[in-house]
Amino acid sequence: MDVWRYGSLLRKARRAMFRKLIDKIVSRDTLEIRVAMVGPRRAGKTSMLSAMYERFENALISEGVSDQVSLSADADTMHILSANYKELIHVIKSGKNIAEAITGDSEARSYSFDLKRSRNTTDVQIHLSFQDYPGGWLMAGVRGTNNKDYQQVLSFIRDAHVLLVAVDAPYLMEEDGKWHEQRNIPNFVARTVKESWATSDETPRMVIFVPIKCEKYDMTNLGRKNLVGRVREGYAELIAHLATMPCCAVLCAPAQTTGCVMFDHFLKEEDGAIPTPVFSMPEDRGYRPRDCSQTLRYCLVYALKRYVKDAGMGVVGHIREFFKLDRNFVDAAKILAAGCRGTFFQTMNRKEVTA
Repeated sequence: MDVWRYGSLLRKARRAMFRKLIDKIVSRDTLEIRVAMVGPRRAGKTSMLSAMYERFENALISEGVSDQVSLSADADTMHILSANYKELIHVIKSGKNIAEAITGDSEARSYSFDLKRSRNTTDVQIHLSFQDYPGGWLMAGVRGTNNKDYQQVLSFIRDAHVLLVAVDAPYLMEEDGKWHEQRNIPNFVARTVKESWATSDETPRMVIFVPIKCEKYDMTNLGRKNLVGRVREGYAELIAHLATMPCCAVLCAPAQTTGCVMFDHFLKEEDGAIPTPVFSMPEDRGYRPRDCSQTLRYCLVYALKRYVKDAGMGVVGHIREFFKLDRNFVDAAKILAAGCRGTFFQTMNRKEVTA
């Protein structure tokens, strides 16, 4: 083999090695972020997810986040949440009982979102999934922790990076929280999380308490402060446990799923069972949701920060940082964090979550 040909092959080999190195630096395995939910049956978890998805797409555009990253739902998620949203609007317009808005599924369902650097790429950097399941599965554990459905709930929480704790607000707030324990079962929720997450677990996690049906209590800054304070008191056992975990942020982010349906009174049951809430609506029946997208916003900030931090590890990480390959994710996290309105009970490291 002559020298010229040998040199040409050597240059080609070097270029191929360089391309592989660049591909390794630019591309990474998809980061999986799993979100689980916990809360009583018919607390409004599925309605909250539907309103969350509908509101957040507009926020991405208006805040310029869509210039930095691309967020898309898979076909099944888009179809189901869009249908649920339309059902929610129909119930409001028709004047039906809001409790009839969206009945949860009879089986577990995952809602999936993909986060990419731009709409022009097929590579998915972050896969975000919300795990929903019938509220009755959690309640089954109250009757017996060996129940197979309850064991599945434990598995969902154990594998989750983010946990959403749905709070049925009227039962927490009315009559000095008389029905809170029976309805929201906070001590059993604490027991469930304790069994799922060990205090020695160093996986970075986030827990978001989400008061739902909270329109009556979230009209003013003072009202929200009172609502958040009652959540802190009502879930003291769980919050105390989370404080023992080395890497766990805890916050409260109320979500007004409708913005127009207000709690009015309870219909008391003769046998002393948990009363049924009655809600009122304004005459115009206008749909005015507020802060429904906060949960997704916090989840995305958490996911983006995790991705950037993990990508910055090792020699390849230093190269990525030098060339600012994750700058768009850093910028997107900053924009999203600027719109966060939750109240932190504790942080793993505030900059890790919201900076």
